[in-house]
Amino acid sequence: MQDCKINVLGTKYSLFFRKRDEDEGLKEMDGYCDKTSKELVICVHEPELNSVKNLEVYEKKVARHEIIHAFIEESGLSECTFICKEGWAKNEEMVDWMAAQLPKIFVAFSKADVM
Repeated sequence: MQDCKINVLGTKYSLFFRKRDEDEGLKEMDGYCDKTSKELVICVHEPELNSVKNLEVYEKKVARHEIIHAFIEESGLSECTFICKEGWAKNEEMVDWMAAQLPKIFVAFSKADVM
């Protein structure tokens, strides 16, 4: 995977793939979305004893997750999320669900020719 620019609701975001020691923000996370700099940073892992076997699949999963965060930020949904007790727009489970299911939804939409 390589660095690129993506369009998030009309805003250009830079998507970076970095090793953990190349970015302080990856010290305790596998990826992050910085709405102020319009950057998405994904950790590129080295195989380790207890790591998943297919690190590229995992890194793509993290990238989808962070891209969803960017869409939530750019749509304005995160601004008032804490009016609700749970802060739904920043809920990691909800973001994970979207990141996991949207590729499947896209395939279904394409097959049904409803895009």
